Amino acid sequence: MSVNRAFFIISIIISICYLPFYGFSDMTEEDVEELFFIPSPTGYEDLMSEKIIQKFPDYESVSNDLLGSVYFSRDGNSPHISIICGMDELGYIVGGIDSQGTITLDRVVQSPYPSFDSFFPGHSMEVWTEKGPVKGVLAVPSLHIFPRRERENFAEYFTLEKMRLDVGASGREQVLEKGIQNCAPVTPEKKIGYLQDGKMAGYFIGQKACAALLVKIAEKVLAEEDLGKVTIGWLAQTRMVSRGSSPRACAGGVRAGKYLDSFENIVIGVFPTDGLRNEDIHIGKGPVLIGKWEGASKLKKLISETAESRNIKIQTAGKYETLLLNAFSGGKKDSAGLFIPAKFAFSPSEVIDFKDVKALEKLVVSVLSERRKR
Repeated sequence: MSVNRAFFIISIIISICYLPFYGFSDMTEEDVEELFFIPSPTGYEDLMSEKIIQKFPDYESVSNDLLGSVYFSRDGNSPHISIICGMDELGYIVGGIDSQGTITLDRVVQSPYPSFDSFFPGHSMEVWTEKGPVKGVLAVPSLHIFPRRERENFAEYFTLEKMRLDVGASGREQVLEKGIQNCAPVTPEKKIGYLQDGKMAGYFIGQKACAALLVKIAEKVLAEEDLGKVTIGWLAQTRMVSRGSSPRACAGGVRAGKYLDSFENIVIGVFPTDGLRNEDIHIGKGPVLIGKWEGASKLKKLISETAESRNIKIQTAGKYETLLLNAFSGGKKDSAGLFIPAKFAFSPSEVIDFKDVKALEKLVVSVLSERRKR
């Protein structure tokens, strides 16, 4: 065998051995798209839970809790670590059906900002029923028939209570015949846009990318002999505040904190790049590590050092709170937030860069690899 041929074969073997840890990931935009089109408004995450469980048909250590969160677990020799994300999106529910066949909507959880509801009038919505999705259009009363005072203060009166969902019915009975009932979940129609240089746009696409990312990480954990004791969680109700929690934390996170016994936790989420602070955070520049690692957090230090040694670009933001991150902060836990930066976050035009998703995948798997050496 020639030296060149031997070198070539050895190079291939080394590449295969280091495949999981050096970013040669098989994750694609299609993995995000697969979960993107599955509705998962807070409190109605069942379809998403079922889809994730179907990803591991022959693996016994996949379970649910009472809220519908999904947990994947694998034992190993290094200390227990949990990697978690939310899987719910903001949506509405059917609040009522009037005699003319139009539908009023209610919120399940608080909207992220006051103008949130104004995104959707004139756009297609979907009501999710046992018969399947029913499409409709969200409308508001015509400006021309508003009283003068309301016309002059249109923004003040532009509220969810004044909006009506039209599903093409002429009466209440026709709405019921479509399978629509009170409290049925309602979401904007799913549309995804592929933009220049690997950017993707869509309603809550960042959150769906987080869920898809954790599916791929779970598959890598299964493929490796030992990445330590790892639990991966896709949590329900991460946008609903748990009553009595301090600091304010989400119901899904509080319950997961009781279910998990891990000291170290990585929370995966979405970081808005617009209008919150003077942080120099941008999409396409790498995932965002929440909080600097100086101090007691060995996990944040490991993440930062791993990113540097593996040449993975990351961004660092100061203190940034989410209901899910709060659920795993403080106490005896060592937790770190690793977030995908998103422009126009939590809007129908939310934009992420798939390069950030790939970098985050590489970073998390690399951190699991480094933990074995400690």
